[in-house]
Amino acid sequence: MLQDGTVGMQAVKRSGGLTMVQLPAEAEYPDMPQSVMNEMEVDYAVPVGEMGLLLQELVSVPASTDHAVPDDIKYEATIAERVMTQGNGHSEDMGLLGPQVPITCPDCGGALWEVKNGHLSHFRCHTGHTFTPETYLAGNMEALEETMWVALRMLEERRTLLSSMADQDRRRGSKYWANTQEERADELKVHIERIRKVLLANANSKNQQTQENDADAEWA
Repeated sequence: MLQDGTVGMQAVKRSGGLTMVQLPAEAEYPDMPQSVMNEMEVDYAVPVGEMGLLLQELVSVPASTDHAVPDDIKYEATIAERVMTQGNGHSEDMGLLGPQVPITCPDCGGALWEVKNGHLSHFRCHTGHTFTPETYLAGNMEALEETMWVALRMLEERRTLLSSMADQDRRRGSKYWANTQEERADELKVHIERIRKVLLANANSKNQQTQENDADAEWA
């Protein structure tokens, strides 16, 4: 997502680092460097063919040690390190980053805290997952879609079984129970069709977005 790189670039800038992006006009996906340039002042915006020489010049200059890394960036790095070495973070310390928000992590279901710098924000959970608002919505929708596919499969299996039971009851002459099972199967059919429509609409929306992105890339 576009703002992932922007948040990371802001952290580099706030920590005293230099920032560089490819000129959007020549980029395969121009919205990505443009997102950074819209949100902050970058040090260099150059064609990709010039980046190698520029990087060679920059690394030959001694780095400045005057700029201190902000405490919130240090703490986020500590969380990532703790997750890598111990497999978990400490939720009691997460308030140092910002307020807890009433949404949960789409990857692990844990609580999320909002980290805000300027008017850009991102979310982090104590197990190490991090999201911009865009990637959160995408992850949330993916988790929801996965759950709906599971629900659809289970409802279809239940409807199939009810229909089979109705046939068996009818062969045994149990008309009342056969009709009851058929009614229950018909009720499930309504819910199945509703879920299927939502899933198909979401799939069509994804395909349309992909086509629009491809068209924008070709036009650029």
